[in-house]
Amino acid sequence: MKRTHWISLRSIKVHEFTQTLRFLKKSGHQWPEILTRLSQIQQESTRKAFKSLGMPIAFYYAIKTFGDTTEVAISFNELKLAAPAGLVSMFASITIPFVVLYLQNAFMAIIVRAREVGRIHVRNFSVSAYSQFNGDEEFGLSIPSLPFGFFEEKFPASKILEIILLLLLLFMFLPIFLLSVFLVKYQYEVLMTAETGFTNNLGASLGLISIGSALIYIVLFNCPLPMRKNVPHIRWGFLYRVSKIIPHPQLEKWLQ
Repeated sequence: MKRTHWISLRSIKVHEFTQTLRFLKKSGHQWPEILTRLSQIQQESTRKAFKSLGMPIAFYYAIKTFGDTTEVAISFNELKLAAPAGLVSMFASITIPFVVLYLQNAFMAIIVRAREVGRIHVRNFSVSAYSQFNGDEEFGLSIPSLPFGFFEEKFPASKILEIILLLLLLFMFLPIFLLSVFLVKYQYEVLMTAETGFTNNLGASLGLISIGSALIYIVLFNCPLPMRKNVPHIRWGFLYRVSKIIPHPQLEKWLQ
C-alpha cells in the first residue's frame, strides 16, 4: 500500500524555488548576488501587493458612499453617472482574486528569502546588517534576531517579537478579508432585493463566485493536501538518469 504524504502546494513552490537557487549557485552565481536579488523580489512583490489593494478599496468607497441595492450613482452638479449595483459589485469582486495572488506572492517571497538567509553562515557576519548596508532592507537594525550564540536569553524576548512580526505579516490579508466580507454581504442584499432585475442578480452572482474562487485558492494552495509518490517519474525521470547501476540500488526504498 502506497504511503500518503500531506504536502501543501505552497511548500512545493518554495522547494521548487530553492532547488532553482541551488542550480544558480552551481552555475557561478554568488550568494551576495542571490541575496540582493531576493531582497529586490521581496520589495517589489510587497509593493505590488499593497498597490493592488487600491482598486477594491476604491470600489468599496464608491459602493458605500453612492450605492444602494439597485444602483451606484455618482452625481456632480447636473451630471449623474449610474450603474447597476450588481455589475459594480461584480467588477469589485473580480479584483479580489488578483489581490490575493499578489499577497500570496509577497508572502512567498518573504518565506523564500528567510529560508535562504538561514543557510548563510559566515563568521562575524550578519545578513540583516549586510542587507541594511547594501540598501536592500529597511528594518535590518530593528528585526529582533540573534544570529550569534554568545549569549542566551533568560526571557525569550526575541522569540516573542519574531512571533509578533509574523502575525503582522499575516495581517496583510486582513484588509482583503474585510473587503470580501463587505462585498459578500452587499451582493447578498442585492440578490434578496426583489426589484433589482436580471442584470443585478447576474452581476452579484458572478461576484460571489469570484470571491469564492479566491477563498478556494487560499485554502488549496496553503493547506496540506494528500499526495502520493509519482512512481514513473521517480523511476524513469530521476533514478534512471542519475544511476550508473541498473537497477538503482535505492529503487525499492524510493518507490515505497
